[in-house]
Amino acid sequence: MNPKKCPWCQSEKIMAEGTDKRIAMVCQKCLARGPEVPVSMGREGALRAWNKHKTKFKPSRRSRIAIDELRQLAKRYQLTHAILFATDYRKVSHVVTFGRTVVACGEAADFGNKLKTAMGWPASLHSQPSRVRRLQAEIERLKAIVTANARSV
Repeated sequence: MNPKKCPWCQSEKIMAEGTDKRIAMVCQKCLARGPEVPVSMGREGALRAWNKHKTKFKPSRRSRIAIDELRQLAKRYQLTHAILFATDYRKVSHVVTFGRTVVACGEAADFGNKLKTAMGWPASLHSQPSRVRRLQAEIERLKAIVTANARSV
């Protein structure tokens, strides 16, 4: 039995990974992870779970690197922007960004998203920090007010 293509990136590079208790099929391109099964079910069990799983899997986030850790590093070295790319022992890739100001935060996130694209990650993993999204929403709200006032004049 062969694994189906990854529902996120359409890669055919799907491999079994696990611990001494659980095993799952993992896309080697975007790191989407299928349902975990007991190791007693073996690769075949993980493969069956991967092939019949209906929802889209999400990349493993078990050991996410906290933004606070990057913030502390940026503070220690007086950095305005910090972008971290790391790969852990399980070959899980991480992209973490930090910006001291809202503008720097948005710039760092944009660079992080470009890095994710270059690495072949799906666009659904791109993100903007909440403080940048709030500022963008406020700008749109103010533009709407200005536009409405200009029409009434």
